[in-house]
Amino acid sequence: MDGQLARLVELAEAGADDDVRRAMLAWSPSELVAAQWTARNGYHGISTIDGVGMGASWLLGLSRDGRCREAAVVRMSADASPLTDRILALLLSDHVRQVRERADRVARSRLDRARASASLPVLIALRDRVLGAEALRGYCEAIVSELDAEPWTLAWLSDDRQTRRWAVRSWMEGRRPLGEVLQRLDTEPDPSVAAIYVGHVIWRAKAADAEPLVASGNARVRAAGVWLTADPVGSGIDALLGDRSRLVRAAAQHRLTSAGVDVAAWYRRWWDSSQSPRALTGLVEVGAELDREALLGLISEREPGTSATAVRGLESRRLDPDTFTLLAGLLRDPMLGPTSVATLRRSGGWSYDDLAPAWARADAATRGRLARALASRDGWDRVRAGLLAASDPDLGHLGADLVGQAAVLRSPYVREPYQDDPERRADLERLLGEADLDLRLRRLVEERAGLELTPEPSRLDGWSSAHAALLLALAGTGRLLRPSLPLAAVRRSAAFAIGIQLGADELDEAVRRLIGAGLVVPPRGDDLALTSEGRSLVRGLHAHAPGAVEEALARLEIRA
Repeated sequence: MDGQLARLVELAEAGADDDVRRAMLAWSPSELVAAQWTARNGYHGISTIDGVGMGASWLLGLSRDGRCREAAVVRMSADASPLTDRILALLLSDHVRQVRERADRVARSRLDRARASASLPVLIALRDRVLGAEALRGYCEAIVSELDAEPWTLAWLSDDRQTRRWAVRSWMEGRRPLGEVLQRLDTEPDPSVAAIYVGHVIWRAKAADAEPLVASGNARVRAAGVWLTADPVGSGIDALLGDRSRLVRAAAQHRLTSAGVDVAAWYRRWWDSSQSPRALTGLVEVGAELDREALLGLISEREPGTSATAVRGLESRRLDPDTFTLLAGLLRDPMLGPTSVATLRRSGGWSYDDLAPAWARADAATRGRLARALASRDGWDRVRAGLLAASDPDLGHLGADLVGQAAVLRSPYVREPYQDDPERRADLERLLGEADLDLRLRRLVEERAGLELTPEPSRLDGWSSAHAALLLALAGTGRLLRPSLPLAAVRRSAAFAIGIQLGADELDEAVRRLIGAGLVVPPRGDDLALTSEGRSLVRGLHAHAPGAVEEALARLEIRA
């Protein structure tokens, strides 16, 4: 945003007001608010702009200097551009009273439907601020009293999504009839806006409303209608067993099964008469017994939808060897591979060692599917799957995620792996040696596996990434507005920054080391804060920004 503002200042000083107007009108309301924040807290070139055109006036409305903003309101009062309406709306919530009052007088003097439609999205973007909420409320009251219009009617067709969501909420405050809400829901193309209608319908609907709900085009509303239906057998909801939505089918399956209907037989009759893929999907969903040979035939036909559903039908608590071999082979198939992964993950009867040999001859795409399937096994086999993926340059991030998510590395009750199986333990050590892992993640695996820890290079200087993360977690403390932070909060933030939970002993050692170095104030109770030197060392760094820990560690080592 700094670069955009600097470019706009250049254009305004060159007299290119039309270019400034086009660029600023292209901003969404949220981007305009962000530009205001940047102009006041980061980029300060606007306050010294040298220009007399409207381009300079619009930019001065974003200035950090209240006198510049007030002067901008005066200069914009004679301009008819929609951009002026947006800047005035921004200044209606200004923290300086004189600026707010002058902007309010100008905005009210030029109020009409078109200008209100341009101003409302900006005020809605500011509604979470105290002054922004007051400005929006006052502006809406002015629309009602002076234009004799409901504010939501002017925001209904806005290009901004948040504005449309606000308009829908405002419209529904009038306790609209459920049928009218359903009608608007069925014509709403934006899922984010439609979700407001859906929540309202589900909250207000009663059993008597089940019929129109079941007829809705929205899956969540149809499912709600199924649950509200008083008589599932006599109301015809069996037709929804073939609904395109899994949510609706699940509701219909549960209601009809509870009423004594043989849902599996219903699906089987449908399948026998039409061979519909959705009928086969229903049979799989209700756990019906399916003929293996018939499923294999459907898989070989490679019909989109039907073949994938047939693969799902092979799921079993204990796969037989032939079915496992088939599913493992399908991992190479671009169309059926993802479904095969899901089926293998949900099935039992196979182990990591059964599937891992396929890694050597697999291509990159197949290896990704293999890694996800292998990671479904329990315990240290999940770690081995992550290490296997981390050894592949194309799957390094996936491998690190799988290793980091392994529950076996987080449990305090874990024994060293494969104590009675030297071959598997040797394989774990080999995979760890080949994997491209973050040092702390590698050391965690080594510690839990009872292996020799890889030394931290920074230990030679007495500093580690834990020290750097603690400093970053404390950034901003030691001042009036944020004097200190509790130790628990510091520990959570530091652990998030480095991806590893710090032990109590390690945390105490790191805090003592930083206190001794004059970077952290000796604690009062459980609260910690940085000294002025500590604040200087981490200035400009954010605890959770990429590379922040490494940069803080480098500064520590340079200081040493």
